[in-house]
Amino acid sequence: MKVHVLQHGLQDMHSHYYGESVHLKQAIEGMGAECALYVFSGCDPALVSALNAHPIFSVPADHGFDPDPLSKELSGFVVCGTAFAESLSKHLPKRYAADEWILVPYTTQVEAYGMGLWLNSLPTGARPKVVLFCHRPELIWQCDPTRSKMQANPSFWRWSGHLMVKAVGADNVTLATGDARLADFLGQFSTLKTVVSGLATAYFLDAHALSQIPKDVDVGIVGEFRAERGKNIVPATLAEMDRLRPGLTYRLQVMNGNDATELRPQLDALGFKGQLQVVCGNLPPLEFEAMLARSRVALLPYRQERYAMRTSGVFSQATAYGVPVVVPSRTWLSDAVQTGQAAGVLFDEWSAPAIALAVVQAMDHLDQLTASAAAVAPAWRLKNSPGTVLCSMMAALGIPLPTKTATSALA
Repeated sequence: MKVHVLQHGLQDMHSHYYGESVHLKQAIEGMGAECALYVFSGCDPALVSALNAHPIFSVPADHGFDPDPLSKELSGFVVCGTAFAESLSKHLPKRYAADEWILVPYTTQVEAYGMGLWLNSLPTGARPKVVLFCHRPELIWQCDPTRSKMQANPSFWRWSGHLMVKAVGADNVTLATGDARLADFLGQFSTLKTVVSGLATAYFLDAHALSQIPKDVDVGIVGEFRAERGKNIVPATLAEMDRLRPGLTYRLQVMNGNDATELRPQLDALGFKGQLQVVCGNLPPLEFEAMLARSRVALLPYRQERYAMRTSGVFSQATAYGVPVVVPSRTWLSDAVQTGQAAGVLFDEWSAPAIALAVVQAMDHLDQLTASAAAVAPAWRLKNSPGTVLCSMMAALGIPLPTKTATSALA
């Protein structure tokens, strides 16, 4: 068996694309299969060499070039989707054996359209089966607070689905997601079959390494420091937590020195006097995960509307490492907590007082939450390991597991 992994977002080590690529490749090869990895043309040459990757894509994932809000969805769909297809046409094989298939680990309607264009350009009878994994809804979509209705233009996904079904048939293309609600909407919009496969998470820490990591901070706020992840509310939240529970220790990861410089005057103006360690910039994956694991509680002050049906690698890593979480309600993250797959406390309102109170509640029940987090961690890690996710995708496509199955590469 051979799996062609189209990871056009991979540029360097500092993103989920890197860890995802490493662990998908390991899991595929752990099955005794061959993995062909294709990445962005501007990817770090050292990574290209280390992963034996093919740098073919002229346009990276989530490429924005049109500032006009009235045209950017259409222009991105047409221009970037066509560029995706052209990269495949230039660099991928023209014919595929029955045991070869394509995996696109990061898919929006752009990549779906590009895939549809490319598949139809291949010779009939030699086209591969395809799985497209969707991490999130399109950013322009809006769902209601109950997460049962979506305001969206489904025509982009509908046309892309039509092209792919025309090329390979309905049974040979699958949309995979980590969220059942997103799978339902994508299925309706595209008419493609869907599967909730789990989230192929990069876990660089094994059980022994994890056991050697001390808990040295009460509250960790780590990951990319941007607006949808609470950047603008973090200063007030830190000040409110410090007011409610003096003496807690905090670790905050920010994007750069400018973020750190701007943060201190804001905290001073809010009267924050707590112990705060600020980590600037991205870290190598192993260092990042160790930093996350050192937290007694992981705070993810994400906006509900952005994570209603969107997965989170930081959440998945925290849960797999037995770290209790504080997360927004009415999200994919809260669904995991409420169904007992993760341990944590929810906040209902995206405000500093509500988030701070949830953290205090977590600290008040820390022993219980920590025990629960440790109990559910192995099942979460197995469910969201690349090996398990790949097996789920293959089952959806009707691809038999190789003689050497993925079980050895699940964790």
